[in-house]
Amino acid sequence: MELLGLLAELKVMFCDSKEQVSQYFIKKLTENAPESSRRARGALFSDRQPLEAVRKDPRAWSLAFDLLLSLQKNEEVELFVSKMFESGVISTELAVYVSSRLHQVGDNANAVKVMERSLALSKSNPLALLFLVSQYFSCMCSTGTMNIHRFREVYISAEEVMLPALREEPNFTVSFFMDCAALESRIGLGGNAELITLKLTMAAANTLRSSPSHDRLLEGMVETAICLKFKFRGIKEVRELCKTLINARDNPTFTARVAVQWASLENRMNNVEQARYVLRACAPTQNPDTAPEFWEFWESLCSTATEFEEVARKRKQVSIEFNNSA
Repeated sequence: MELLGLLAELKVMFCDSKEQVSQYFIKKLTENAPESSRRARGALFSDRQPLEAVRKDPRAWSLAFDLLLSLQKNEEVELFVSKMFESGVISTELAVYVSSRLHQVGDNANAVKVMERSLALSKSNPLALLFLVSQYFSCMCSTGTMNIHRFREVYISAEEVMLPALREEPNFTVSFFMDCAALESRIGLGGNAELITLKLTMAAANTLRSSPSHDRLLEGMVETAICLKFKFRGIKEVRELCKTLINARDNPTFTARVAVQWASLENRMNNVEQARYVLRACAPTQNPDTAPEFWEFWESLCSTATEFEEVARKRKQVSIEFNNSA
């Protein structure tokens, strides 16, 4: 491929016009393979095998596409893009590159069309589909063609691959769906943003149950999900969500994060006794030596000597239990 690019540069510099070079490459990529090495002698590709290898390489098509695009012949560009799809050489990366180049030259309609045609080709690869959908949404936003009904239609296809994508690449998957929630919130549909975040959080809590390396990721998601639930649904539904989250993941750090945020919201609503009840129920899972923040937060809710004594007594009891089980 490096030699192919060098050949293109040499032909443009010394031999032919850019249009002739463009047509030369397009012909080589789209014509039928040569029937014999004799027929191909003297051509760019000396026999059938290397021709087919190059014809199946997305980089060769992107090279020809760039040459053709520089000629500013929109109809020929559109025809060549169609041949890309017909050839089967189109990939997620190539589709995004072609769409971005079309957007750069102001052909926004065809940029969006390329994305839409590519969506159907990526359903078997969850990560490729999410990447393509993210670029598609970005394209629609930057071109001013964002349509809420189309957004929902495409989002549903992305939501269908949420679980396999979480198993394969949790960080990217969480980032994608959080961006979708932010987009919903930006256009004034905060309730939908809350639903997206909640579904993602529950899916991640179950899918990544046995993956301690993703605890920080889950903690950040939980904080966002609880805040949105409180904002749009109220404290009663926050209680149900927090109970479900704590039961979904047997992890002391995760439990502490949920419990502290839950208790903070209860305290904000002047439900101080309910906040203490939450902390009291989760206390047996919190080792005072490794989770001092949990106990310090509980102490911050105390206003009498009796309450401080209760926390100190419970802290000592839990510490003894952890030491005995060590």
